[in-house]
Amino acid sequence: MVKFASADDNGFKRLLGELVRWESQIEQSTTRQIPQAIEEARIAGPANTSFNNYG
Repeated sequence: MVKFASADDNGFKRLLGELVRWESQIEQSTTRQIPQAIEEARIAGPANTSFNNYG
């Protein structure tokens, strides 16, 4: 665990900047993946079309 003397500590500022950068990358990656998944679902069609219930 890391402890900082204050929010003005250079290490704290660097860590905070890195965490903000990671958050931004995750948000960008998520917004790209959701439309792609929706489009793939449209192409594949409903999941139950190939279901065989003959016992």
